[in-house]
Amino acid sequence: MLITKEVTTTWNPTTRKYYEDLGYTYTKQHAEFIVKIEDLHKGSNSKIDYQCDLCGEKASIMFYEYNEKKNKYGKDLCLKCVHKNITQTTRKRNDDNYSRHDTHEKRKADLQNYLLEHKTLNKMTTNTFGKRLYDNFKSYKDDVYDTAIELGYKIEDISKTMPKNYYVNYPEILKDKLISFTTEYKRFPRIKEMEKILQINTHFISDFGGLDEFKKLINYDDSKDLIDLRGDYNRSIAELITANYFYSQGLKDKYNREQYPFPKEDRYFRSDFTFYLENNKELHVEVWGFRESENSTEKAIHYQKTRKFKEVLYEKYSDDIILISINYELFDKKYDEIQKHLYNLFSPYVNLKFKNVSYKKLLSPSLLTDDELFNEAMIVSPDGITLPMTSDLIKHSAGLYYQILKRGYTYGGFAKKFGVKTKQDKIEWSKKLIFEYFEEIIKVGKVINIKSMNEQHSNLADILKKYGYVTKLKIEYFSKINSIPEQELKWIKNLIDKDINSTAKYSKKDIDKAKQILEKQKEYPQ
Repeated sequence: MLITKEVTTTWNPTTRKYYEDLGYTYTKQHAEFIVKIEDLHKGSNSKIDYQCDLCGEKASIMFYEYNEKKNKYGKDLCLKCVHKNITQTTRKRNDDNYSRHDTHEKRKADLQNYLLEHKTLNKMTTNTFGKRLYDNFKSYKDDVYDTAIELGYKIEDISKTMPKNYYVNYPEILKDKLISFTTEYKRFPRIKEMEKILQINTHFISDFGGLDEFKKLINYDDSKDLIDLRGDYNRSIAELITANYFYSQGLKDKYNREQYPFPKEDRYFRSDFTFYLENNKELHVEVWGFRESENSTEKAIHYQKTRKFKEVLYEKYSDDIILISINYELFDKKYDEIQKHLYNLFSPYVNLKFKNVSYKKLLSPSLLTDDELFNEAMIVSPDGITLPMTSDLIKHSAGLYYQILKRGYTYGGFAKKFGVKTKQDKIEWSKKLIFEYFEEIIKVGKVINIKSMNEQHSNLADILKKYGYVTKLKIEYFSKINSIPEQELKWIKNLIDKDINSTAKYSKKDIDKAKQILEKQKEYPQ
């Protein structure tokens, strides 16, 4: 029984919010204040007085120790009665739970008792009862893991190490975890999150082929969460975070993507970001896609060789260009630490004021709530009461605009949800501008059709009539680009198969163009 009713403690940063939420008024750092015992923080090291429930003896103890004992024994016990309780429990275990293990059913029951108490098979042999039980399983050539599965446990939930042959079916077991994560967070987990949150073994991640192979396992389309705030597609979470950091620091117009850093004779590669400095030098940024130590797969080995070759070329042309290397290991750190490191890397070269950005903006606009998305869009509102013109929003952040459309809103519908109106764009229409809208539709993973075009602009489908039918414009657009989505390639094949020459709408010239597009794709495989 607790005797102490109130405790004098002091204000500190760790527990300040906890006590303020309970109604206590903050005064100043390290100032003393009185707390009711029922409000005292469970981790407090303040001394309290209590009375043993068994022998009635009074004792003093730190409050966090009192809570640990209370949780463990369910009673207020003095030190003497704790030892007495342990002795009695030990005898009971020896007599009842672990006395006979001569059949599988008895071992199964004993393992159930063990797991109910310990919750894990980790370090099973380091305690007396666990070792005895484990040795008993071993002596009868019975399998602890198989028995745990028989009891309904998932091995990855109760053990850090997996039994032999477990990894044969492991990928199938992981599917549910990965799908659950992507559903909740609207993105794919980073490697550290796979290790810490999903408890996927580090070596298995590497042996399986890395993140790309896990994405294939659940048919995950990462194009949705790898479009940054500027509207560019990124090849990795690391690249996405870097791009969103630049955007959030006001650098969105200061760099280009996918530029050639080396002269024509060595023009094999592109860099991830390129800044053009005042001294006429180019600053190229490489966000490396594998950790330096990764070499367990063919893909990783090939990547490391390519990286070394690129680094040799950067050294060769170091008089004319500057390289900033960003190792993948950086993105295992906390988001605050990532931003500090990026600031330290880039502040000597570009005008930066250190500004901490929320992890949601660093990762993806897909993590923003509708309210947060609206607030970000309204930053460029011309008057504070209407949504900005689509052209202004795209210029400010194409990623925000794409995200509004991906959530199923028309731009006008999004404005209506928040009780505001839109500023109608006065647009000088041209084929070039129409093709830019086509590009935006593809970026958000949709097929170019009447519905998706009207989502981009309420009058777009009608405007197209001035320039020709949708099919003719699509054929002309696809003839100008190299990378065509699979679903649009299927559309082109169907177009040819239906023998459109028999209709009045499309000429033999259109069909020939469609065939040329398919031939061209053989040179640029997806």
